[in-house]
Amino acid sequence: IPPAHRLFGKENISAEDFGGESVIVLKKERIPLWDSLMKDIFLEYSNIKQEYTDSCGIKTFNFAETERKIIVTPEYAQTINPYFRYFSLGQKYTVPFGIYHSENAAETVKKFLEILQNPK
Repeated sequence: IPPAHRLFGKENISAEDFGGESVIVLKKERIPLWDSLMKDIFLEYSNIKQEYTDSCGIKTFNFAETERKIIVTPEYAQTINPYFRYFSLGQKYTVPFGIYHSENAAETVKKFLEILQNPK
């Protein structure tokens, strides 16, 4: 939650507090497990509006801050902006961390990915 958002200073926050809010989430089909989590949350809380983004990068965080919007993000993205307030929605999901790389990756990147996929 960005510092200028009305919920930022609230002590305890739950998904119910998002009612009527517009939240930013990753586009569907980017991370299948994440899609399952979002589906469960938005089925239960249908009064939360969803806005989709391609990634949880700094541009998205800057947009959320200037527009005072909440970002629902995997835990790994919490290091992007230390001024935001982060909390768990209490769901029992874990999202594996992935590595982003170019489709035309350099040879050193390809070797690194090979090591990760086939550790000795």
